Amino acid sequence: MKAVLNTLGKTIGTIGNKFVNRFRKELSQQNHIASGTLSNTMHFTVKSKKNELDLIIQSKADYIREVNEGQKPFNWNLSEIMDWMDDRIKMAIIKSFLAILKTEKEWQLILLER
Repeated sequence: MKAVLNTLGKTIGTIGNKFVNRFRKELSQQNHIASGTLSNTMHFTVKSKKNELDLIIQSKADYIREVNEGQKPFNWNLSEIMDWMDDRIKMAIIKSFLAILKTEKEWQLILLER
């Protein structure tokens, strides 16, 4: 019985990790990563009940439900929008810088090989 429970635990862990990775991939494909908090803190937990197990995907980002389900219109806060825009710009700059470093490193390797 212990071996069956170990196998079940590993299988549930594999499934949970696949869900988390697919959600992260979807966020990235939809270009929905600004600060990275939602994606970087995403994880899963398993809760057992009498006759069932619940696999729950969570994040420390308090806005995960809004991203997933959308939200009704509301009066927005301009400073929060400006902060969000700053995060997006910072992430774009970091990605551009990393792309430049990768390209420069590749050129250095090519030159070293000659």
